Amino acid sequence: MHVTHEEPWGTTDIDLVKGHVLVRQDWKYAWHVQAGASPWTPDEKTAYHQAVDKLIWAFWSFRARLLVVPSGSPATSSVSNTLLKKFPNLGLTLSFDIRRVTMRPHWHATVTKVNPAIRQLPRAQANFPARTLRLFNTDIVPHTASRYKGDRMARFGFFVTPHEFGHAVGYGYSRGNGEEYDPDHPYYDDVSSIMNIGSAIRPRHLALVVETLGKMVPGCKFVAAVTR
Repeated sequence: MHVTHEEPWGTTDIDLVKGHVLVRQDWKYAWHVQAGASPWTPDEKTAYHQAVDKLIWAFWSFRARLLVVPSGSPATSSVSNTLLKKFPNLGLTLSFDIRRVTMRPHWHATVTKVNPAIRQLPRAQANFPARTLRLFNTDIVPHTASRYKGDRMARFGFFVTPHEFGHAVGYGYSRGNGEEYDPDHPYYDDVSSIMNIGSAIRPRHLALVVETLGKMVPGCKFVAAVTR
């Protein structure tokens, strides 16, 4: 049995048998080319999407469990009663999926192939209210990430797309979050965070998912607990 809910930013599905939550976003791509770069081929477009999907799966899926507790209001529905009885201790597993679509997307992703002769790397961006993503072909390869030039905490192995996906699932400026690597951010020192310059998922990054589940199942409160 599944309970599914769609928001403009994505679809959330609860599997009441397996105790699993799947968050899916449908992306429609527009393919651009920087002056001097070669045109996108169909195989390159397919490979890019597959790389994005695999990176988001690897960095976000099964990194947290969603604990289920009573919200304080009566759990009168069969769904809330099922969750509270079946999964009170271990909670629900959580995964994420990106689908490439041509119609009815949640997100419009513009991907630009850059000219390798241009040294300055462009910067990706997620606009949550508009549900648009600005990405580049270089965003699926590892980079060295730092908060400032000469940062002794710089990290190699940082991938841009999983970071931008964090903004696409609600950790964004429009919700009062911003960029954790900005000097005035309260989590500036959490360099291990994926929304800073690291790769770790924090419960705060899943706030919108938790809020959405609460709307789907009155009588239940969901609490994100990071497992790894």
